[in-house]
Amino acid sequence: MPVTSHAVLPVGLLAAGLTVATSGQTSPALVRAGRPTDCHGLVSRVASRRRAVKRRQAAREQALLRSRRASARAELLPLIDHELRTPLTAVVGYTEMLLSGDAGELNGEQERMLASVEAGGARLVELVEAVVQVAQECLSSEQDLDVADVVQRLGDLEAHLG
Repeated sequence: MPVTSHAVLPVGLLAAGLTVATSGQTSPALVRAGRPTDCHGLVSRVASRRRAVKRRQAAREQALLRSRRASARAELLPLIDHELRTPLTAVVGYTEMLLSGDAGELNGEQERMLASVEAGGARLVELVEAVVQVAQECLSSEQDLDVADVVQRLGDLEAHLG
């Protein structure tokens, strides 16, 4: 009577209801329900299933990666916009208030300094809008970001605005 063992079989073969029969004189053979089975066809099917499982797993991982990228892109642009515009808006707003005399009379030197701050603020507002636009264009693309391309585009904007 052959002895059956599960220890030498991969999980996929065990799931198929197979065992290994060994006898003292012969090499091990795959058996199902006590009857010998075709090893070559079975090994081929198991290998095919493993490849299919790996392909499905790779596809799931790619979908998860695309989802994470889309989520990061959706969160990044509002964050950039908010973090750059909020303090700049406060600086420009207070400068305009001071220049309009809301805090009292200004001497000539103070007006000159605040006019410089106002001009710099206006330039920064344009730059922030341009950066947000470049970021929006880059992030809306499905391609991976090329940092060198983004830096070049920002440099071109700086030259244009400067």
